[in-house]
Amino acid sequence: MALSICRSGQRATPGSTRQVKRNAFMNAPLAPRPCARVLIVDDTPAHQCPLAQLLAAQNYTILLVPSGAAALQFMALNLPDIVLLNVQKPGIDGYALCRHIKAHPRLCAVPVIFICANDRSWDKVQAFTAGAADFVAHPIAAPEVLARLEMQLTLGSLRQQLEQRNLERSAELREATEALHESRELLKTIIDSSTAIIYVKDLDGRYLLANHRCQQLFGGASGASGDMRGLSDEDIFPPEMAQALAGFDRQVIATGIAIECEEVRLHGGMPHTYTSVKSVLRDSNGNIHAVCTIATDITERVREEAILCELNAMLESRLSQRLPEYVPQAP
Repeated sequence: MALSICRSGQRATPGSTRQVKRNAFMNAPLAPRPCARVLIVDDTPAHQCPLAQLLAAQNYTILLVPSGAAALQFMALNLPDIVLLNVQKPGIDGYALCRHIKAHPRLCAVPVIFICANDRSWDKVQAFTAGAADFVAHPIAAPEVLARLEMQLTLGSLRQQLEQRNLERSAELREATEALHESRELLKTIIDSSTAIIYVKDLDGRYLLANHRCQQLFGGASGASGDMRGLSDEDIFPPEMAQALAGFDRQVIATGIAIECEEVRLHGGMPHTYTSVKSVLRDSNGNIHAVCTIATDITERVREEAILCELNAMLESRLSQRLPEYVPQAP
């Protein structure tokens, strides 16, 4: 079926010649898209196909095949940027060809524009149901064809750019996720290898994180198989000890300022003294959401200091007895 082509706003007349049709196409004013590959499915020879002549003059690369079967054979090895086809074709009709293109994973993104002899609603419904991107009916104006072609090519180019950007962003996200995972694993290794106890509690006093040393010393106190997450000090320590620990946390939360303090914790059936550094953790908005504590057991040092003080007291007492004029020095 030959195409009936005219200038925009004019209809083809029975007396129109092929040269008039070609001139109507060649004078189309729209800017071309260089090097876009357009597959035209039309059994008209290339030198007699006005549509092919128009697009070639507009610097498109024309790929002309005579049938649906030839189009499928061509696209098995080549990927066009867009397909223009008639509804009625020998063998595979336009609707079946379009459905085949859209069902193929490699071809489904290629836009298809139908060139139809009439403007019936049913033909449009069938075309769009088959997966067509656009529909152009005779008589065809060259500016309209080029505008619709340019729009679909632009949309396809934008889609490819978006897909490429999505692939790049996905790769960046994977790299960032892997780097974050490595950083977390490194931080966890450092924290768990520390001989100090390190833990984080939320504003309700429940443990969010506890390093290996902390879990080892206090995790089994509540029968929680060593996992302290979700527990509070009331679940682990005697009431008075738990209240004292919570008091220091409340002080840091209230002021937002880090403090250093001495705390007493029970493990191994004995109270142990710890020097603790407490600081708040803030979210991205600057709001306090947790308290981090790093504590070192100084029980032995406290005992040694107590023994030293006792020895000093005994020494001063004996010196006072033997030397009445001896005045003990203030500690």
